[in-house]
Amino acid sequence: MRNAETRHIDGVKYTCRQMPATKGVRVFKQLVSISGTTLARAIAAGLSKAGGGTVTSLTELLVALKKSGVQWPELLETVSNTLLANLEHANVERILMDLMDGMEAKGGDGLSSTRPVGGEFFDEYFSGKLLHMLKVARFSIEVNFRDFFDALGSLTGEPEGQDEARSA
Repeated sequence: MRNAETRHIDGVKYTCRQMPATKGVRVFKQLVSISGTTLARAIAAGLSKAGGGTVTSLTELLVALKKSGVQWPELLETVSNTLLANLEHANVERILMDLMDGMEAKGGDGLSSTRPVGGEFFDEYFSGKLLHMLKVARFSIEVNFRDFFDALGSLTGEPEGQDEARSA
């Protein structure tokens, strides 16, 4: 059975089930394809703060970023900002819908029972709530790709598993 986590976002209780591995690989490839420029800019910013230099592996990059004093939240902000700038070139709607599959909501907008927010319910549920939708998408990314981000965080000095209100 796939793991599930629950989090309250803007007064709504969301439960996110991890997507199957094959779907996770497809979504991960899409996320990486729209974040390539983001990573390049983060590398340049990190190396600039570290006083220049070259890196030949991801591990060397993360060590250089750690030595540079770049803080994990600062790096995430740089990555997020560049990612948003690249969204027009990607099939963002499909990625967001894939991230919402297996997600359920309870509470908020008079929802007394649990209901799905992905698939055929996506448009109706998130209509007029685009910022909220991005918060929920971030939760789904954290649930589905946490091991990747935990590995990056451990190499840059960020404690693994930092998260708000996690539960299985």
